[in-house]
Amino acid sequence: MVVVGIASYQDKNEAYPLDKKTLNQIALRSFLVKAGKNAETGESVGWAWAMAPGLKKIHTNEDDYKLALGHHLEYVDSGYYLAPFAMGMLLAMEQQKPDLETLRSVRTTAASAAKSLSGMLMCLALPGLLVTLAQAMNGNTASVIVYAAVMVIASVWLRFASLRIGYSRGTRIAEKTAKNMTALKKAAVAGGAFMLGAVIAVSTAGMSGAALMLSNAAAGGLSVMIAVRAFIALGMTMLLLYLLERKNWSLGKCALLVLAAAAVIACFVILTGSAAV
Repeated sequence: MVVVGIASYQDKNEAYPLDKKTLNQIALRSFLVKAGKNAETGESVGWAWAMAPGLKKIHTNEDDYKLALGHHLEYVDSGYYLAPFAMGMLLAMEQQKPDLETLRSVRTTAASAAKSLSGMLMCLALPGLLVTLAQAMNGNTASVIVYAAVMVIASVWLRFASLRIGYSRGTRIAEKTAKNMTALKKAAVAGGAFMLGAVIAVSTAGMSGAALMLSNAAAGGLSVMIAVRAFIALGMTMLLLYLLERKNWSLGKCALLVLAAAAVIACFVILTGSAAV
């Protein structure tokens, strides 16, 4: 019986680098990371299945291989597009056969970073999606096909590229992360707070003003709405960052400010939408 987190690898010799075929196989499997997602262990089932070809090559000892699979069946949440980046970092660390506590720390950090970056990419893609939908409503259906094709190609390329980047620089990135853990924790708190402000401001205004956006789309009002949302997000982000860094506000006060701002924005959009109707 293997006890995850207590047992250690029997073979401590550093493994050979993984070949391109194995890395490509892991990148392809990463598309199904979320297929086995559940409330107890997150994406661990799909994560371990995607990592299995690399772990098999690294751990030639059968018991070590089983231990590695069991370890990667622990809770993990790595987001959408950049899960292979975190996988690459972990595979680079696995080659050195470190203790499982070190691997667990690196996995948690790398998965969190991958999830944050994936969210950022989705936010960057959102304006393009809204513009494309506006063009489609005006009869330009070709723009939807082009946008979908570009996004599919980009997401596939990103998985293969991020896996190789994470794998080639995994050890170096992990060492730097460990040295700057305190600073990273502080940055994560500040980053999470002002990102929350931006997301809530945009989503609340967006949901309440969805009908107004659609009604104004034909008249060209959608592009104006997108610009307004962008400035709201930018303003809320900069304000929260200023309050956290310069005024030493607590996260609780920032959260209350975000809720108040979201309520004001929602009321304004609803009132202006009713007036327009």
